[in-house]
Amino acid sequence: MSKPELTIPKVLQALAAELDQPVSIAQLCDLMKARWSVHYAASSVRSSLRWESITLGWVKINRSQYLPLRLVLDGLRFRCWPRPQDIAEGRLPIAHLRPFAGLRRQPLPVIYDEQGAILAVKEPRGKEIGFASHTAVDMRKWFQRHHFAAGDSILVEMRYRTRPELYFTYEPATAFQASWVDEQDRALLQAIVKQVDVGSKPCEEVILPIFASAPWRTAYPGRPWQYLVLSDPRLHLIEDSLIQASDPYFDLERLLLQRTPRDDVVFHPSLVEQAQRARLPVKQSVIDEITALQQEMQRSRTQDRQAGLWNGDLSRESRVADEEVDHFWETMDEIVGVAIDVSDQMTRAVLRMQEVLPPEVQQQLSEATPEEAEVILSRYLNYLLVKAPDLFPRIDVPPTSSSNDSWIVKRSVDSDIEPLDELDASGWNNDDDWDDDDEFGDGDWDDDEESAALAQSINLINQYSDYLSEMGKKRSTALVQTRLLKPYAQFLASFYQRSLHNGDYATLDEFLFYYYPNHNDVSERYIRDMCSALKQFYAFLRERGVIEDDRFAQAIWKRRDQAARLMTLCQKIERDYPDQPDLLAMLFKPYMS
Repeated sequence: MSKPELTIPKVLQALAAELDQPVSIAQLCDLMKARWSVHYAASSVRSSLRWESITLGWVKINRSQYLPLRLVLDGLRFRCWPRPQDIAEGRLPIAHLRPFAGLRRQPLPVIYDEQGAILAVKEPRGKEIGFASHTAVDMRKWFQRHHFAAGDSILVEMRYRTRPELYFTYEPATAFQASWVDEQDRALLQAIVKQVDVGSKPCEEVILPIFASAPWRTAYPGRPWQYLVLSDPRLHLIEDSLIQASDPYFDLERLLLQRTPRDDVVFHPSLVEQAQRARLPVKQSVIDEITALQQEMQRSRTQDRQAGLWNGDLSRESRVADEEVDHFWETMDEIVGVAIDVSDQMTRAVLRMQEVLPPEVQQQLSEATPEEAEVILSRYLNYLLVKAPDLFPRIDVPPTSSSNDSWIVKRSVDSDIEPLDELDASGWNNDDDWDDDDEFGDGDWDDDEESAALAQSINLINQYSDYLSEMGKKRSTALVQTRLLKPYAQFLASFYQRSLHNGDYATLDEFLFYYYPNHNDVSERYIRDMCSALKQFYAFLRERGVIEDDRFAQAIWKRRDQAARLMTLCQKIERDYPDQPDLLAMLFKPYMS
């Protein structure tokens, strides 16, 4: 008898059962050659692992290394939160166990309860298959024995012998140690966001690599990753298996919500209420930081009002503009919703035609091109009119409004700003002078007042640049100092049609403590340096007699640490608590109330 042919998949599966450490593609090729005297091209091995790594027993843990799947799974612990309908039916759909078990073309593990009894796995049978019902673990007796209720958990531990085994343990809702897992859940969620970035990925390609290197892989399990994803606006879970990054220009969640859930989809967005239990609690320290900063800023504003630097009234033009932008996107969501409704109507129409058209016609349609399908359907219009008149509803077309009052969205004044993390002159382009139009965009401003205000600011900044050169400053230093003035100059021109010499305490407060941190992501040092540059610039304007008083800029400079802390808090909230916009509202309360 001839020996069975050695293929790359067979060799990779054999090595996955033996190796106990991460390996690269090159190392795998060397091991194949040493063990079986076969030589496979690295590109062929890489291609096999790219498409079938999990099936072949491997997990890609970084750009160049793979780890045997059994090492990832052995000892791993995770949590399941069955849905109320799962409890009522006495079943746990396999989707709750993914990606640790139940993946496509992977054999299901043996599942044990606390007493060591095997829990049966039931496949959909009979007519259930036609309704796409899901494979599930029979949990009826187990649920009854523990008086299982919504909010209770199944703790799962994996053990890998010759094949994976799952061990279920009951934990009541009152025993859940949320404080033990808050940090690991936050780390898991951030890692998922980083892995997905843009587009979508199968859950096994995202979750398994994260668990593989996580220090809490075998520790007390955190919240189910599915609920973390459902509760985070940056992510979507599609049909239990794909994780997709949110698109700011398309409300995918709304589309998913409006579609009728399939029977075999467990984690539908309609579970959002239950998913709220997965929202990571806000650390009291964050709330305390916000409260302390707000109190400190209010004291400074009060002191500066008493010193006569301003009248105490906050300016809010940029907030008004943000509200207009929000209104624009809300309206766009409504338009998308209408499009979704139309799409759903077409889907229902297709299903209705499948019900009434003869089988042979359906077969012709399934094999036809779109053009051929139109011809086939045209022959059966009379048939459909009789058999399914509901396919031809009366269409009432509303009159088109001729109003020209469309939304007016202000030009984003920082659209061409280059944020700095460090004030390093090497990061600047020294080929252009400040009077070049490119420094402030393409010069196509919305109105003459705005353009004139910006032109005045450019002129003043050029004078200041010349002054710095006269004082012996390097040209690179002058560029750094003057470019730090650019964001405030654009802000004043866009929202107030003013030049820099008309800056004041109220608009500078609005710029630093509302607008700029809301629209930019820069370092604390950058904020402090911007405050210093503004103070020095206004001191120059006072010395040249352009303005009479620069005390407002000095007062804001004294608050530079407040501005830097606010920027850091804003970044922290957006990074760690993206599903809790009330924190940002609290941070910017003076401007949003």
